[in-house]
Formats: sequence, structure tokens, C-alpha cells
Amino acid sequence: MKLEFHHINFVTEDVDRLYHFYTDTLGLSDIPISAFPRPKETEDTGYSGKIRFATDGKMQMHLAEKT
Repeated sequence: MKLEFHHINFVTEDVDRLYHFYTDTLGLSDIPISAFPRPKETEDTGYSGKIRFATDGKMQMHLAEKT
């Protein structure tokens, strides 16, 4: 069996800084936030922290704010 990753989620206190590392330094491409519709956060579901996404074309980096 060959395993492949679709995405990796990183949690950080500075989403923009980590995003710019992946895009500016490593050359990954932006995935627009509009590609990931979000439901409103409630007591039971959802997440309202800042998020951004980057990709190398195959694997995605999901970057989420530590809340």
C-alpha cells in the first residue's frame, strides 16, 4: 500500500509569517481562501481563527491560527 498526503495542517501564532515562508521562501503557490468555504463557528462546530493555504501542486499546507 502506498500512502500519500493530501495536506498537512500547521498551527501557528503568526499565520501570515508562516504563509510567506512557504510562498516567498519555498516558492509554493497560494490557494485562495475562497476555495475553502467556512461555516460559522458555534459552541459545537467550526473554527473562526485565521487560516491560509499554500500548495506545491500536489500537497497542500493548511495554516491555522493558534487560538
